[in-house]
Amino acid sequence: MKISRQMSLMTFTSYEGVQYFFILVALNVIQLGLTLSSNADLSAHVNTIAVSKHLYVLRSISRSILWILPHRE
Repeated sequence: MKISRQMSLMTFTSYEGVQYFFILVALNVIQLGLTLSSNADLSAHVNTIAVSKHLYVLRSISRSILWILPHRE
């Protein structure tokens, strides 16, 4: 069954869709802050790389949830 774009947008504007959108924004802001604060210190930069990998996994999970939300029945 093909889902129309309008229907997926309507689902995205639901409370859950907005909630996951803000989770994505928060993760991006945290990652940016960690990257900027660690530029001066090399050891902190190594830690940031490890944290960034975890954030990437979390963002991937969030994107998967966002993709699933419009497709559920």
